[in-house]
Amino acid sequence: MYVRDARTRMPIFYGGFDPGSGNATLSVVPSDGIEHEINVHTIPSIVSEGDVSQILKRGITPDTPLAQVLHEKEYVLNLHDVDYYLGDLIKEGRKGRGTSAIGDQNRYWSDHSRILLLTLAASMIPERSFELRIVTALPVSLYTNENRKKVKSALENVYRFLFNGVQREVLVKVGYVGAEGQGVLVHCGDDSSEQVIFDIGERTFDLVVAEGQRMILSRCKGDEFGVGQLFDDLVAFGKARKVNLERKAHGLLRAYANNQVIPAVSSISGEDIAQEISDSIKRAGRTLKNFISQNLADDGEEMAAQFDRVYLAGGGAYYFEETIREFIDPHKVKVVEHAEVASALGYTDIAVSLHEKKADIWELAYHGIETR
Repeated sequence: MYVRDARTRMPIFYGGFDPGSGNATLSVVPSDGIEHEINVHTIPSIVSEGDVSQILKRGITPDTPLAQVLHEKEYVLNLHDVDYYLGDLIKEGRKGRGTSAIGDQNRYWSDHSRILLLTLAASMIPERSFELRIVTALPVSLYTNENRKKVKSALENVYRFLFNGVQREVLVKVGYVGAEGQGVLVHCGDDSSEQVIFDIGERTFDLVVAEGQRMILSRCKGDEFGVGQLFDDLVAFGKARKVNLERKAHGLLRAYANNQVIPAVSSISGEDIAQEISDSIKRAGRTLKNFISQNLADDGEEMAAQFDRVYLAGGGAYYFEETIREFIDPHKVKVVEHAEVASALGYTDIAVSLHEKKADIWELAYHGIETR
């Protein structure tokens, strides 16, 4: 039985939300069950506007419920009378592939982030009405008190919407907005070492320096860099050979990262694709090395010499581990467990600990909330 809020009577869940530059992730744990296994779900951080009446035409009869005509990993969220397509449905939206809002810093405190959060929450939690208490984060390059307040203000509210045709109500509370990489530090780091986190996403690279669990903000840096460079290179490689690899590029990259056999695509052999990915990682690795060197190399010392541990996280960890080990002591370098979702898991750890240390942090002035 879930613990319920005394005023709303809604069941309560704690969660960690990572809006991601390529994939968005939410991890949740019910309030009554710290002993329960944390549930984690990830979707592409792409949102496309659509028209649900077109999807309903899949049905055998005109009144077939939307939930029955949607395929697995297809999501429709209706907010403010606008239909948003997510997951595998984005390709059927009005704007083709939709948008991930990369390059727009407002994405972290806009409808884009709200839609990702609500879709993930509604797809994971079966209750029609619930309270979600989350911790989330900003890229290091955007980590200011003003921007943290914007994120909290943008996400925190009561939402009434349709998810896959079913009415839902979610009260979102934001306990803390941290810096990307901080979740990894909490989830995987220790309490005493000098350590650094490399959180490598689709289009973001966050470098977080810490003494134990204390971030040294003056040394934390961020850049627009990540797996997206490998994606762009692979698409360009295909275009040069008159083959469109855009829809298959991420799958090919994942196969490479998992040491799987790369399939041939049209006139391009799997061996040639694997070689291009390898070459692309080497090219990107030079950029990566220069950025890390600028921030972690003191005169006359080896790179990252002062640190006891270098943690690699994010989806990019699987691609750049070998490159990073070439210029940083490999005994220090560790890819964290479940690297692609480690940030969200860490944010959930923080959310639960906030309740234990300062339960009233989740209290809101209910008279000031407007339904969104």
